[in-house]
Amino acid sequence: MNNRYFNLFFDWFYPQYFSAIIEGTLNAFYDDDEVVHVCVKFLTEIVNNRNNRVRFDTWNINGLVVFKETAKYVIKLLQVWNSLESKVLRPGGDLYKEKWKFVKEISQLYHNVINGNYINFAICEYYNDDVFTQLTSLTLKMVASLDPVQL
Repeated sequence: MNNRYFNLFFDWFYPQYFSAIIEGTLNAFYDDDEVVHVCVKFLTEIVNNRNNRVRFDTWNINGLVVFKETAKYVIKLLQVWNSLESKVLRPGGDLYKEKWKFVKEISQLYHNVINGNYINFAICEYYNDDVFTQLTSLTLKMVASLDPVQL
């Protein structure tokens, strides 16, 4: 997908459908891990800036929108991480399917949104916006809460 097609897709997708994913998946499908996981994978693919397919200037509002909306979704997801973390592995259950797939996808999503060159992070500090700080803090807390014995 080149830059032109991605921009057309983004103009169609945002704000109506983007917000439906953010609000809908965490509110309506909170108990269905597979739906949440698929939405995280979808969002990870959207913000993946491979081959420079998403060429937003760092001061372009669309780059800021992509970063902020993605960060908002990840922050909401990580705020409910405690409930994911408290899940008890069922006897005979697969640890990867029940827990580690979320860690992998959230880490990849964080990597993509930071590496995507969507915004100049100085703008967050300039406008006293703590989205980047919250996103980084919650992601690092998720990683720090992992049990190294299970690795």
